[in-house]
Amino acid sequence: MWTYIAYGLSFIFFAALTLRYRLEVKEEQFIHTIQVFGFSLLKRTIHANDIEKITIIYLGKKTIILLHLKKKLRIKLQRFSPEGIDQQMIQFAEANNIEVENPN
Repeated sequence: MWTYIAYGLSFIFFAALTLRYRLEVKEEQFIHTIQVFGFSLLKRTIHANDIEKITIIYLGKKTIILLHLKKKLRIKLQRFSPEGIDQQMIQFAEANNIEVENPN
């Protein structure tokens, strides 16, 4: 039994090492993908007309982006966002007439 637990923990550890997050900003949509072992686990597409506003919060070197959707949901992009994503979000918002809070 302990052998199976050890194998299970090893598998979970290896899967965590290969976990990748990818965020693509396109003209009228965002594509957020979570991959393990190179396979997509979750792929979420968010269209510009679904976004009510974007909030950008700067905390030192850290940037937190909140997407407020019209369905009263909020998506937080914080830990795994690529460099310069705040500028891409501002350009995306301007191109699609979306309100931006705190665009410092």
